[in-house]
Parts: sequence; C-alpha cells; structure tokens
Amino acid sequence: GFVGINQESPNYELDVNGKAHVADNLEVNGQILGNQSASILGNLNVGLDQTTNAGGFIIAKNLRLIESHGSVNNGYLDLGRQNKYWHITQRSSPNGNDDLTFFSNNNGGWSSEVLRLKHDGKIVIGDAPNVSNTFQNYKLAVGGLINSKEVVVSPTAQWPDYVFEDTYKVTPIAELEQYIKANKHLPEIPSAQHVKENGIQLGEMNALLLKKIEEITLYLIQQQKEIEALKARVK
Repeated sequence: GFVGINQESPNYELDVNGKAHVADNLEVNGQILGNQSASILGNLNVGLDQTTNAGGFIIAKNLRLIESHGSVNNGYLDLGRQNKYWHITQRSSPNGNDDLTFFSNNNGGWSSEVLRLKHDGKIVIGDAPNVSNTFQNYKLAVGGLINSKEVVVSPTAQWPDYVFEDTYKVTPIAELEQYIKANKHLPEIPSAQHVKENGIQLGEMNALLLKKIEEITLYLIQQQKEIEALKARVK
C-alpha cells in the first residue's frame, strides 16, 4: 500500500507533503544519493507544478553544481545523448579567475574548448586557451573565421573629409616616391610586420584607406589640370 506523510491520499509508496531530511544516504533505483555519483532512471521533477510538465529533468527553482569536499574536480553539467553531449564546467583562466567553459563530446571523442564565458563578461570562441591568452583584453575573441552578412564598425579615428579642405596639402609626388622606396609602404599605413604582430583596427584602417583614395583623387585632379595646360600650350 501507499504511505502518506502529511498527505491524506498518497499516490506513491511514500508520498511526503512537505520537507524531507535525510541524514545519511538516499538510495534511488539501486543507486545511492550522497557522497557518490547517482543515476535516476525515469523522470525527475523538482519544484512546483510537477504534474503539468511532460517529464524529463525538470527544475522549478534552482540548480547548483559545486565541487565537493575541496576536490580539484569542479561541478559540471552534461547535456545531450549518451555519446553525444555538451560538457559544461568551471575552469581557471590564465589570471587565476574561474570561467564557465563548454566542450563537446561526439562518440567518446572530446573536442577542444569551444566556448568560454569569462568571469568579467568577456566571451572566447574557438581555440581557447590560446585565444584567451592572446586576446584577453577583448570583449569578444574568436579563434577562427567569422561569417556575417554585415558588420557595423564605429571608427574612433576622424573621418578624412578634411582631405578636401582647401587648406589640406598632399605630399609632393617626389617626396612620396622617396618614402615608398625607403619604407616599402605608404605613409601612415602600417607595415606588413606590424600587421602580422598586432593585426589591424578595422575602423582606423578604413579611415586611412579612404584618406589615401582621396589623396589619389587630388593627385589625379592636379595631373589632369597639368595635362589640360599642356594641351593648351601645344595648340
């Protein structure tokens, strides 16, 4: 028969209407809930309104996973099927703080760390910890390719409309030629070695490239004026 505690019409072998305290271990379906790992076969509902849910592992309030008894193994959460699942756990970052990390397991083969949510709100996608170490000052660091329909960059550099002001003077061609021969790149444009070591700022680089295009436009306008003047002299 069914036994009810604070329950007039019990629906289970042991039906408790209220809180329950277990001082030692609790055995569920042959497994012990206590200091060891445990498996619950079937549905587990925790919280309120369990009867309105479809089943599975349902929590109506809080779930807390922590390391046990000072062990080096952090609490973790595995989501998915038996051999294909996500492994979510807490790991230390290079600066000693704890981050939330995501791994994937496909048929027993572990992936590299695929996602890290850092303790300070930064996000690392891809080859962490290499990305974490190299780009730890960025809000979003991606160790791989990014595919996007559109990217909006708010440049910090001044947009170079000032090139077309009457007071702006372009570098004389002869001086520009000497600079290119000596440095193998345009003035203000970073060298190949600098880009290899530091990358580029998209907003700043777009502004610089536009500035160079506008300067070329001024050179072409001046050149066309000189051509027209030579034509007039020939006539």
